[in-house]
Amino acid sequence: MNPNLPVGGSAIDLQLGAKRALPENLTQLGIASAYSHYGETYRGSTRADDRSLSLDILLTTLSARHHFGEGWSADVALPTGSIWLHPGGGEPTLTLNGFGDLELGVSYDFAALWGVGAYRPSLRWRQGVGLPTGRASTVEDPASEAPPSVLSLGLATYSVITELTWTQFLTPSIAVMAPLSVRQPLGRTETGKEYGTIARYGGAVLVVPTRNLVLSAGVEHQVRGHITDREEGRLLNSGSTVTRGVVNGSWRLSDLFTLQAGAGRPLRVDVEGQQISESFTVTAGLSLNFAGSEDAHAHGGHDDHGHDDHDEHGHGADHDENANGHSHERESSDSYGDGGAHARGPHAHGSGDFRDLATGGRSFALANAAVPGKITVIDFWADWCEPCKHIGATLRHLAAMHPNLAVRKVEIVDDDSPAAREHLKGKVALPEVWILDTSGRRLHTLRATSDARVRAALQPLLEGQPSKK
Repeated sequence: MNPNLPVGGSAIDLQLGAKRALPENLTQLGIASAYSHYGETYRGSTRADDRSLSLDILLTTLSARHHFGEGWSADVALPTGSIWLHPGGGEPTLTLNGFGDLELGVSYDFAALWGVGAYRPSLRWRQGVGLPTGRASTVEDPASEAPPSVLSLGLATYSVITELTWTQFLTPSIAVMAPLSVRQPLGRTETGKEYGTIARYGGAVLVVPTRNLVLSAGVEHQVRGHITDREEGRLLNSGSTVTRGVVNGSWRLSDLFTLQAGAGRPLRVDVEGQQISESFTVTAGLSLNFAGSEDAHAHGGHDDHGHDDHDEHGHGADHDENANGHSHERESSDSYGDGGAHARGPHAHGSGDFRDLATGGRSFALANAAVPGKITVIDFWADWCEPCKHIGATLRHLAAMHPNLAVRKVEIVDDDSPAAREHLKGKVALPEVWILDTSGRRLHTLRATSDARVRAALQPLLEGQPSKK
């Protein structure tokens, strides 16, 4: 089964390297450019013959986003660009250069509540604010076919932005995504314009043909409210509804770099009065993904809302039923004869009792996993799980420091692998870590967990034990 499952509610987030867990302590820096050509004039929903007026817009946006973990992230974006207005009829081209509106936002993915993996949906909420750093148009013709909403770099006023993005996988490589955003301008610009509400909504199909490639195609509907001028009142040529077809692609070149490209074109236009409309838009971008250091992960100080320690029905995984569940799994796993071989094999990773228990998705006998007299950690991991790498480094360090700690690694290839079916019941939400006491009884089941959570669970068990200085 393809490991690319919804993370963070967007196609780009699918490629952060945190495939079955929400990103944690991860920073993204991005640069994206969009070129739009406006060359078609409409009266209502009817295309006019007037082709004298046209304009081109080039916007480049610098952005930064940090994932704190547990579904939370914050972002900042600053667009800058140019607008070239070609009046036609031998008139000179007018140019507008400057910054757009600085935008600050905070996001939460509700998948942090119910877990990421299998076919669980992702629902991301984002709340943002736009600051009036944009440059409004100096064209003062109220009857212009190019309304101020087009001849502006940003809105040049405060605004509040609310976004919801729902992502649901239907098959291992096909998903549907439904975004919704509403931007509400607040107050008037310095030129006396008051913008109406801007709403966007639509749907898209995502296709994930390979682990590093995400393709999408969809339709979005945009509604722009009319514009009111302080002196002229409601502007005749303002307000519109546009339905656009959009295609996008994202290619993850490495853990550090991701490329994006896209294109859009109006399918249906309906404007108030007579206005110039978009002909097409093309986009391109590059993002850099920086994972935090081991120490940053380990000492983040965040709890996991308790959901790491809960089973599918919300019951704590630390209660007495674990003893019965442990005995049952011990009996049902004995048929897999290769598990013990992996536990005893020469797959040591550095100093300390740190070994492979099962690789390639194979299952194992739980009876051979627990190390008598030691705290045993069973670490379920996968090479496509970025948080698993950080937890693995943390466990390697702890095993080297504490001789009474044994770490056993279990590689999960996909949901259908024997290890996932036998021990995770086919519901993979990596990283997953089991902690067994010195008698082999399971104390903790940490699902979709983090470094901080693993350390917090192990610390009281390792306190008082001799360590290597």
